[in-house]
Amino acid sequence: MTMKTLKEFAEWYLGEEEGIIKIRVPGEGALRVGPLSTEFILYRDPPFQVTLLTFFPGYVIPAHTHEHVSTYSLSLSGDGHALVGGRKWTKKVQAQPRLDLRIPVPAGAMHSGHTDIGSIFLSVQKWEGKEPGFLSDDWVCDTPFGEAPHD
Repeated sequence: MTMKTLKEFAEWYLGEEEGIIKIRVPGEGALRVGPLSTEFILYRDPPFQVTLLTFFPGYVIPAHTHEHVSTYSLSLSGDGHALVGGRKWTKKVQAQPRLDLRIPVPAGAMHSGHTDIGSIFLSVQKWEGKEPGFLSDDWVCDTPFGEAPHD
């Protein structure tokens, strides 16, 4: 692969035909299930990776960063709100699931969010300074990934 930027990789991965997903699962250790979320690595070709993420109903995603990962997040289904670098994104439930919300999250950018009924999205990633892995392994926050914030 000769791509260098996350944007180039995202455009290649998503392709020109809607609904076509490339899969290259990196072995049996590609799934992580948490109390309020799941991560499934669909494709990996370092430094690039694509992860399918689900957040269960009512999950509040606390403010956090990923120091080694830049991403585009594409909403597939469900609802949610995200705050990335002071910019608010809202996804409402739609009759037809589609790739209708692209959220750029640069490495080190503070972001947060929440979902009412649950949310499923693709995280198209570029890792720098660290081998690709689970986003939860590059999660910088007092609250563990996929758990409810503690009061």
